[in-house]
This record gives sequence, structure tokens and C-alpha cells, in this order.
Amino acid sequence: MGFFNRKIPRKIKYWLGWILRPRLAYLRIREARRATKAPPVRDNLSLSALPRVTLRLAETPRDLALVVDLYKRNPSSMNIAPRSIKALESMLSQNTEFYRIFDEKEECVGNYAYQVDRRMLCCLQIEYVRRSRGLALAAMQAIEQLLAQRGINVVYSQVYCGNRRALSTYLSLGWEILEEESTDEYLTLRKILIPPAP
Repeated sequence: MGFFNRKIPRKIKYWLGWILRPRLAYLRIREARRATKAPPVRDNLSLSALPRVTLRLAETPRDLALVVDLYKRNPSSMNIAPRSIKALESMLSQNTEFYRIFDEKEECVGNYAYQVDRRMLCCLQIEYVRRSRGLALAAMQAIEQLLAQRGINVVYSQVYCGNRRALSTYLSLGWEILEEESTDEYLTLRKILIPPAP
């Protein structure tokens, strides 16, 4: 009885997930391959040609349940998004704001999160079927504008080292790598939204 009451280590849960949910395992493998082998984002981006997106803060229990549902439907080994209400509540208790991303047709196409205390952007996830349309770039621009309007002058983010596509996306939007705060596993990035007064 005591064995089953013990907390299962995260590594065992990870591998059990691959065995017990093969469909999700396939999606995770595909996601990891695309991220590491994807061509970099072009330097000559036309930001005005990006699709229009709207960010809406998820505040109601229904909205928060939809946030978790989108993360569960689009599993990724490349981000630390919550995949249960309990995990989401834990992040909310740490002062994290979740935003739902809507396209021009008012359809939810993804999620984004902002950790207020750390000034950290995280958990960007776009629906698999909506990828490669510039929605992630548009969402990044939208949240940067939103935070700048709130008077936040600098934001941070972290990207797994193997996620070349995400890294090139950040760099194309003017983010810089903070070598001293990076590790072998992930890179820490920073963007100044409001330049300091001269």
C-alpha cells in the first residue's frame, strides 16, 4: 500500500507517458524534430504582413479550462506549459497570467503566458494545424506591445537550446541572448521594450 502512495518521479512519469499514450508520443517526436531541423526565420521579415491576432487574458474558470485543453491537445517537449488544472493553479498562484490568442476570425489559435514577478514570457503554444502561418510571431509582437503599454520596460524568456526555430524567431524580433544566465539546456533571452531615457 505504501508503494502506491509514494510520489512517482518525474522521469518515470515522462517515460510512462510515451508508452501509455503513443499518439501523443508521436506528436512530441514530430514537434522535437521540427524544432531542431526547422530552417531559421528570415532576417528580412515583413512584420506588417503578419496575421492580426488579439490577446485576451484568461480569467474565468471556463477560459482557464480551455487554456489547459489547448496545451493538452498540442503536447510539446519544447515548453513547460501546464497540462492539468492543478498545474495551472500552481502557476496562477505564482502570479502567472495566461493569454488566449485569437486570429482574425475570432478563433482561439494558441496560448501565451507571462510570469509577472520574473517578467518572463513563457508557454507560447500554437495549435498544430495553425503552425507556419506567422501566428507565433504576431502573438509575440502583440504581447510585447501589451506589456509596453503597461509600463514594463524589459522582459525575459527562455528557449531550449535545441529549439532552433524558436530561437531564430526571438532573435529576428530583436531579443538578445544573456550568456551569463544561460545553461547547457536552455538559453535566457531579454528584450528591452521601453528604452531608458537618455
